[in-house]
Amino acid sequence: MRQTKVTEIQVDDHRNEEGISKEHYVRFNDYFVLHPGEFVIGITLEWLKFPFDLSGYVTGKSSWGRRGLIIETAAGIHPGFTGCLTLELANVGAAPIKLNPGMHICQIFLHPVEKSERASATQFVGFRKPGLGRVSADKVLRALSQQYFD
Repeated sequence: MRQTKVTEIQVDDHRNEEGISKEHYVRFNDYFVLHPGEFVIGITLEWLKFPFDLSGYVTGKSSWGRRGLIIETAAGIHPGFTGCLTLELANVGAAPIKLNPGMHICQIFLHPVEKSERASATQFVGFRKPGLGRVSADKVLRALSQQYFD
């Protein structure tokens, strides 16, 4: 995420989304420094294909968490998910953290679920690079907005 003149990010307003982020590729044998207070989106090297009776969640490794690295904010992996996992990385510590491609900074916990007949409802299936995604009004916000603001 880049420093920007955008004063806020609003639901359903996608006009300035390219202006709030920039892409940075980190080669193998290179590194990225995540400074205190910074937030970046990364992606796993592994390509995953979940069957419809398996789900999971991603969590950080405590050894990195104790140094200030927070790994995810959207931890769930839906049944039927296919692709590389996007990781939201934040440094809440006091020192910069050097990240190298291939480092073991997270882990996946798997659990069986009742078989689902349809693919994952996520908008991120099948991607090899991370993205911001859309922030849109959900049905609860739309209903409340109609009830109280019409």
